[in-house]
Amino acid sequence: MSKLYQHVFFDLDHTLWDFDNNSKQTLSELLLQHGIDTKIELNFEVFHNKFLEINSTYWELFRMGHISKETLRKERFAKLFNTFNFFDDKLITIIASEYVLHGPQKSGLVYYAKELLIYLEKNYSLHIITNGFTDVQYVKLHCSGIYSLFKEIITSEIAGFKKPSLGIFEYALKRVNASAENCLMIGDELHVDIIGAKKSGIDQVYFNPKCAFHSEKVTYEVKSLKELFDIL
Repeated sequence: MSKLYQHVFFDLDHTLWDFDNNSKQTLSELLLQHGIDTKIELNFEVFHNKFLEINSTYWELFRMGHISKETLRKERFAKLFNTFNFFDDKLITIIASEYVLHGPQKSGLVYYAKELLIYLEKNYSLHIITNGFTDVQYVKLHCSGIYSLFKEIITSEIAGFKKPSLGIFEYALKRVNASAENCLMIGDELHVDIIGAKKSGIDQVYFNPKCAFHSEKVTYEVKSLKELFDIL
């Protein structure tokens, strides 16, 4: 079946770009730079895990259209620091801004991501479909050294639709001049990446490294990107 595919679409965050570890490194540097450890007592692992939880919640609100880009970027940090009884609004705003500036410059990729892209580029046209903001996604792609491997970078801001909306997948198909049956979508979020692609008639690879339980029928499912060398 893989011989039918001409175009392979990838999600970026958590699928290729290692959001968790890159965010962890960025937050650690910012806390040290601003002496947060001298202002509040915290366990950094607990702090970072809480950030991932809050960030995920705010992104879901953004996807649903309940909050703006600006609100997401600012309020997730206010919520995070307030949870640890830190209420210096001026410093929180500075950290929120610096996180957006410095975080995307981190170059960490998910294991086997770059090797897989180099391997696939020989036989497929590779593209990105992301809900991430255009200004930072391009920075991530450049700084992690994978920008040149993609023909099209499709963001929700450019398309005017967010995954899992059919609109963004239809936009992507038109953008690359392809039909759904010739395309494959690879992503880590079942509802956002996989079901969205499935409803658009696009085959899917659910990247499920944590082996999260689900009952959705998907075209392929892998827990490591390494498995895709044997599929494609």
